Amino acid sequence: MNGRLALGAGMLAGLAFDNIRRSAQAELDHPPLGEMVDLSNGSRLHFLERGSGPPVLLIHGAFMQLEDMAMTLLGPLSERFRTIAIDRPGHGHSTRPYMGGSLASQAAMIREAMDKIGVERPIVVGHSLGGAVALAYAVQFPEHVAGIVTLAGYAYPTPRFDLLPIMLNGIPLFGPLHAYTVSAATNRATMNSFIERIFAPDPVPEYFEAGYPGAMLLRPKQLCATGEDFTAMVAGAATQYAHYRNITAPTAIISGAEDRIVWPQYHSQPLKLTIPGASLELLPGVGHMVHHTRPDVVIAAINRVAEQADAMAREYALAL
Repeated sequence: MNGRLALGAGMLAGLAFDNIRRSAQAELDHPPLGEMVDLSNGSRLHFLERGSGPPVLLIHGAFMQLEDMAMTLLGPLSERFRTIAIDRPGHGHSTRPYMGGSLASQAAMIREAMDKIGVERPIVVGHSLGGAVALAYAVQFPEHVAGIVTLAGYAYPTPRFDLLPIMLNGIPLFGPLHAYTVSAATNRATMNSFIERIFAPDPVPEYFEAGYPGAMLLRPKQLCATGEDFTAMVAGAATQYAHYRNITAPTAIISGAEDRIVWPQYHSQPLKLTIPGASLELLPGVGHMVHHTRPDVVIAAINRVAEQADAMAREYALAL
């Protein structure tokens, strides 16, 4: 028995060492693309900024980092907008406090970062779990949001039993042990099938396969952050969804009709009925990664929201 325990402990130690080595190499291979901003809680957020004009803030989803949004949206949007893609707290090159993955706390940290870099009332664009963070931003700081665009956004407290293996990484004490050993290895083996699943029924674009820093997602500390996110996601949505009816900023909702990651009938469609004046575009034949498969639709929606926000600002100025 002692020999088996020693063998098991040795295997776990070997996995941990290999995963730490791989994480260090991933960070060397993929250094920060943008700048860092220091927050009052000791965290640092990484952001990439292009262009000038009205601000647009891009918030990525789970298992992702800012490159995911920047690949298709940053360049085109920067022709008209001051566009900021940000690594959510705990992801990419951003940090956050231990167990700091609630939707509300992430939105508050991003809001503080925007204040520190001089961004006022951005149009907040969030994909998937980033859509839930965008909604948390609007619920907490309504006067600091010019508009909202959710892309296949998670909005309501639907249980996600399929995410339980990743949620294990968010359990205090046990989570880091799991992330540094078994989880990093198993997720490395299934990464390609995961990417195919989130793009389905669309194929994975060649530029994504060639340019996305997938090794960064498999770092144990990022797996812990993702586990914390998923553990807090349902509770966060349960806390905030009753406030969606109070959102007054122009809102556009975009979802793929074939999305099997965040099902539109449980999220995007009810959200459209809840937020006053919100628009919904349900894209036939499109899956979860709408900003890759239909960036034209996303950019057009952001432009419309910007025009609506301008019109509301003019009406408010005339009323004073």
